[in-house]
Amino acid sequence: MSFSPKQDSLHWCLEQTLAYAVDDLCLPAQADRVPNPRMIAWNELLAAEMGLDLPSNEAGAEIFSGNRLPAGAEPSAQAYA
Repeated sequence: MSFSPKQDSLHWCLEQTLAYAVDDLCLPAQADRVPNPRMIAWNELLAAEMGLDLPSNEAGAEIFSGNRLPAGAEPSAQAYA
């Protein structure tokens, strides 16, 4: 069962140029909802270096599970070899 995750405004700069660089290897997709996601680890130094800011661990778990999408995110499924 798929769902439409809600958008979040974290002001992350997201782009999908690599995902769609080769025709037919990537398609738009919606993930299944993850029940009760939780953060296991978070690297504050790396996050700061990448400009990632999360309002809370709960929000982080929702975002990294795919239950909530940052603005500009376009979920996709890719073929891998």
